[in-house]
Amino acid sequence: MSSSKVPASSTATSDTELFAIRLDIAKVTSMNIKHIILITDILVSAKNTVDFSMHSGQVYSLTVCFVLRLFFSCGLNHRIKFWDCSSNAEWSLHILVHNDGTNIRIAAGLYLTTSINALHSKSLLLCLNA
Repeated sequence: MSSSKVPASSTATSDTELFAIRLDIAKVTSMNIKHIILITDILVSAKNTVDFSMHSGQVYSLTVCFVLRLFFSCGLNHRIKFWDCSSNAEWSLHILVHNDGTNIRIAAGLYLTTSINALHSKSLLLCLNA
């Protein structure tokens, strides 16, 4: 089992779910496997990850669809299943992952001007001024 954490600043729950699913699918399809089971408590997000029509998380969907296209082209026996697990079920693995993801803290550093939000704001200003 492996895990990775990526700071995403302040985002909407649906964008966070789409981002997490995108990271998971990209990582797991790089391994030598044939069957993927993705367990989520927001099945709508899972549906949106394979919907490449216009919506707010389209960039994640396009990435997932591209990765899955490559995954499915490797063999006819490659599969992916989406399972719904309600948060109220208090499944131990779900609680572990939820706590791991929500308890992440990023240190601001010695100077606040080098925090992630400050750097993100500066990068946006540079893009707008260019």
